[in-house]
Amino acid sequence: MEKNTIDLKTIDKKTTLKGYFEDIHQKADSLVERFLISYYLFGIAISFIYETYLVGVLIGSLVIGVYYLAKFLFPDRHLNKYIASSGFAVFMAQFIYQMHGMFEMHFFAFIGSAIVITYQKWKTIIPIALIIAVHHALFAWMQISGYEEIYFSQVDWDITTFCFHVGLAVVIFFICGLWSYQFEISSINSVQNIIKIEKISAATQANNILLQKSNDALDSFVYTVSHDLKSPVIDLKGMISLAKRQINDDNPKLTKIIGLMEGTSNKFEKTITDFLEMAKIEKQTDDALVEINCKQELDLVLADLEWSIQKENAQINIDIPDDLIITFPETGFKSATQNLINNALKYRSKDRDIIVNVQAREVNGDCILTIADNGLGIDLIRNKGKIFAMFKRFHNHVEGTGLGLFMVKKLIENQGGTISIESEVDKGTKFTLTILGKKKRLQFNRYALQARDK
Repeated sequence: MEKNTIDLKTIDKKTTLKGYFEDIHQKADSLVERFLISYYLFGIAISFIYETYLVGVLIGSLVIGVYYLAKFLFPDRHLNKYIASSGFAVFMAQFIYQMHGMFEMHFFAFIGSAIVITYQKWKTIIPIALIIAVHHALFAWMQISGYEEIYFSQVDWDITTFCFHVGLAVVIFFICGLWSYQFEISSINSVQNIIKIEKISAATQANNILLQKSNDALDSFVYTVSHDLKSPVIDLKGMISLAKRQINDDNPKLTKIIGLMEGTSNKFEKTITDFLEMAKIEKQTDDALVEINCKQELDLVLADLEWSIQKENAQINIDIPDDLIITFPETGFKSATQNLINNALKYRSKDRDIIVNVQAREVNGDCILTIADNGLGIDLIRNKGKIFAMFKRFHNHVEGTGLGLFMVKKLIENQGGTISIESEVDKGTKFTLTILGKKKRLQFNRYALQARDK
């Protein structure tokens, strides 16, 4: 079990903010690089319009070269991210110049600022905002002052136009920075929540391991104690049987006491037998699966109960296809069905003959088995949540340990199946068992083993 030992202190190393943001930044770098290269190729493409080949190639190459150089030389300092932000602003200025002041070229800066948001670092918005502010102020002034071939804008600029233009740019960059900041905070909160969940999960797993050890120890204890008690009980029953043969019929009081002792020893032996059976059931997930002919196995169960069936004059109706095959541990299916049919015989109504209907069908690859009787029934509202509880009994006029339905439920659920009950007082009870088909059963086995080994 050493491999299941969990050190909660290692959780933070597995899921750190640094590691989380490294992944985000790598993906953002990949996206930014695609856009930078696209901008570079776009600059070369539009250079054919006004023959600005040198500008298109040299400036674009400079931006791309500086970006990758910074990424190579300073991989841990995020310098390339600020250069990428600056590069989008430089490309915008280049496009404006190449297209002789076409106003639409300004939008390339806004596209770039939107791409930079993916870094989730609001400070990366600063370079693109500063360069654009300096570029617009300088070139607008130069164009207004009469410098030729500035190509800043095809629109006539004045101070009012400039102020509106700068104001809108400030709003856009502020929104981009705000989004970048909010995304960063959201990511930090997400990582912190993941760390908390991982810690809770690890603690739960550790507790489950301890619980499993405790359950294994308890199962071993129950099995050992039950097994060790069985021999003395058998010896006690032997001595009681010997005492019965030795007493005289003229001592009725002693005969009654011996009879009570015999009845008590029988109950004790039945309880011990049930405990042993329960301990075996807990381990039965690992039992070898075999293919069982459902109808033939039910015939064997009825043969074992033949004496009880004849004694109660019960009518048992079997409606099962001859070729219905289930995959189940060899003794488990017999034990479950025998327990349920035996209960139908024990908890009969004295007002009518016993009728037990056993039906099975294949539905979506699974076997749906129903066992219905017309006996005393159970008050499901009063006993809600207690039907399959350990030591729970619903009728006290018949001897029992209260382990039967609990063991049946364990037998079925240990194999991935389900059991449900429908019942009405003084009308009868119907149990519905879902037994997984072969493929689902093998898949359940794999999942059960994986969960146990974690």
